[in-house]
Amino acid sequence: MKRLPAARWLASLMALGVSAGCSVPDLADRAQIETPTNSCESDAECGDGNVCVGAGLCVATEGAFDTVLLTVSPSATANTVPGVSGVRFVSTQSGLSLGGDIILDFQPPTRLTATIDPLMASPMGCTLPAEGGTGIPFVQAAVTFTPAERILGLPLKTYTANLWLGPPGEPIPPEVNEDELNRFSVDLPAGKYEASVQPETTSEACAPVPYLLEGVTVGTQGAVSLDLPVVAPQRLVATFLWPASAEHDLEGWSVDMVDSATGHVLSQPRTLPSGPPFSTVHTIGTEPALEYRVEIDFAAEVPGRENFVAGEELLRLRPPKNTSGPTMVWVRTGLEALTPGEALIDMSDLAQTVELEGVVEISETGVSQAASLIFTAKAEELLAEGDFFIGNTSTYSVSVETEEDGSFSVPLLPGTYTVFATPDQSSGLAATKIEGWSVAPEPAVQAGRLLSLGQSRSIRGLTTSSTPAATPIVGATVQAAASPGALNVGAFVDARGQKPFAPRAGNSTTDGSGAFEFVADPGTYDISVRPMQETGFPWLVRPNVEFTGEENRQLDLKMPLPVLHAGVARLNVETSNGSYEPSALSGALIRVYVYVDAAGVVSDPFEDGSVRTRPGLGVLQVAETRADDSGIFDLLLPASLN
Repeated sequence: MKRLPAARWLASLMALGVSAGCSVPDLADRAQIETPTNSCESDAECGDGNVCVGAGLCVATEGAFDTVLLTVSPSATANTVPGVSGVRFVSTQSGLSLGGDIILDFQPPTRLTATIDPLMASPMGCTLPAEGGTGIPFVQAAVTFTPAERILGLPLKTYTANLWLGPPGEPIPPEVNEDELNRFSVDLPAGKYEASVQPETTSEACAPVPYLLEGVTVGTQGAVSLDLPVVAPQRLVATFLWPASAEHDLEGWSVDMVDSATGHVLSQPRTLPSGPPFSTVHTIGTEPALEYRVEIDFAAEVPGRENFVAGEELLRLRPPKNTSGPTMVWVRTGLEALTPGEALIDMSDLAQTVELEGVVEISETGVSQAASLIFTAKAEELLAEGDFFIGNTSTYSVSVETEEDGSFSVPLLPGTYTVFATPDQSSGLAATKIEGWSVAPEPAVQAGRLLSLGQSRSIRGLTTSSTPAATPIVGATVQAAASPGALNVGAFVDARGQKPFAPRAGNSTTDGSGAFEFVADPGTYDISVRPMQETGFPWLVRPNVEFTGEENRQLDLKMPLPVLHAGVARLNVETSNGSYEPSALSGALIRVYVYVDAAGVVSDPFEDGSVRTRPGLGVLQVAETRADDSGIFDLLLPASLN
């Protein structure tokens, strides 16, 4: 391992003035806190290959993270540059394994001002002038910009502008702000975005439909105006057939259209009508059937999307709130196979449900316990007759809340289910996953099911430094978060409302011996130990910790030494004479992430100038710091993952 002299580190700090004005913990700082600190008087105290720098700090001379991603969130109160508050800047820095300076210079956000033509976005039949106007209502809307590049593990940052949509030339209602009518402004960092235009949910037939734009590129021009392209809606007439003999009907269920790639909504929701002439009796085979007919106007294009394929939108049918029932999704092209623009959907298979009744109880005591339940079955695990599920590789899922006494009653199709039971976290009980629950076609009511919950088990640990002294890490915050890879689902699954089962964990603080303990559900976690920066220790991060929940788990954690970096965060601000000068991002919050995949740290996440799109590539947070009034910050980056 290459050994750098202490002078190398001190020179780096002095170059940015860190030793005088920032918070790199020197001996005096560390003497004022009551916890053991990272301190030294000689290299020997730091272990092989490490050095004791002039500030009395043990540091590693080389780290495992050559490339990191940094996010910079300016302070809401410390900056005077317009449009900066609420913006997040992103920068990728390479060549950091040996420490050194991090210079973060950003361009100010661009003020984007845009106009929308609501007539173009109005449903079919609403654009022709008529007595009293077009029939298009004035409605509030939100335009949300989402960065086009999503990175697993990096919290999504969106930017939203509000406006009114309404027909030009008609009298403006008093509640409408004329300056926000069919136009908006928003401050965006340079980059490429998706823009989702979402009018308020309304039952009015002529309300503009939501739509999606991709490839909206924002440069560093300072200010730019544009007319957003608008998608003329297309109409799908959907007819749902439901057995008239069924104990319940589809009254109150809602239908909408969803983008299959992103999950963005592409239509106003429409509620299935009740009563003639919209609900009439037909037949399914020889059986009487109710017919529910609804017209859905939707955005059938995504301007700016590369390799766009028409017809891949998802038609979604959902039950009313507080009603047990599945959310169903169909690909539009499959529905229009016989007649373009029309879909006839036989729902008789879904009426073949049986009522499953049971109770949730605590295994150790037999006392009943309230919980949230999710019943999920793959299409091939269902026993429904007919062709409703043929070729359907998705899953069928029903969610229900038990009564306070733990009892539940839920309609299910016959089949084999995986059941997730999640009690309130304050109960001290662990969430439970049960596989192989069979539901037979008969009898119509099947009672007596029992679902047992056990006490939560703990993840325990002992955290000490990796130096020869094995100093206990005291007073550090310990956090456990479900590994993001296990929670990553596609838009198809998300559209069905099938959120992934997210295990829950508590948090803790290390005691005087460096020990910690917290309860957790069974699952896979990324665990981080976060000492106070004044101690001179970096974060300790251990990813992908498997926890079965069957018994307590003990971890022996060795705090890595820091690789020391000095940095500055600045914004290039235009002056009155047209030149640009750097302005400090005072008080900015800086978070640091490393690139990881299933094999561990990825030191080369770039290929042909872009982040690789291979499955499983993501980021993991390993450090956090804050800039001072001059924008200067110090960074204690862990030398490696634990």
